Amino acid sequence: MHKSVPNILSTSRIILSLSILLFTPMTPGYFIVIALCGITDFLDGYTARKYNLISEHGSHLDSLGDFTFAVSLVLGFIMYFDWEPWMIAWAVLLAGTRLAAMIIGYIRYKKIPFVHSYINKTAGFIIFFVPFIIPFLGFTLTFILFCSLYTLSSIEYVLINSFSREYRTDFTSILLERP
Repeated sequence: MHKSVPNILSTSRIILSLSILLFTPMTPGYFIVIALCGITDFLDGYTARKYNLISEHGSHLDSLGDFTFAVSLVLGFIMYFDWEPWMIAWAVLLAGTRLAAMIIGYIRYKKIPFVHSYINKTAGFIIFFVPFIIPFLGFTLTFILFCSLYTLSSIEYVLINSFSREYRTDFTSILLERP
């Protein structure tokens, strides 16, 4: 297995994530691109672990792919769905919390720490299913459920970056280990 395969998969996910914006949400082409993003996200991590190709660069590239996917998904949702003011406020608060965690981590470690905790990985996994859940639960309920999980993830992200003694990207949970 060539050592750059996981990074190629992560890079392809970044490109696919940006292409989400070319499709109308909730259409077949949109769902195909979302599924391809999910598949490449799974395969980059699986390949890196299985063939011992894990690297700090690859970890950051994977996190950039996660970020690009989330931003593209939200931008598409903003253009397609009607958002209540409280939804906008919650989304802005979450984005601000994530940004604060990155700034705190950068100040403390001179690196942007993308933390891969259990809850952060869970939120990252579930976000791929959000577009597929909306037709069944509706946008508002799906938004509430996902943002509740993402709120917990964001709070943990701030706490880990604020109190961790050293720079670490792999962190199980603030509930299971001391930062």
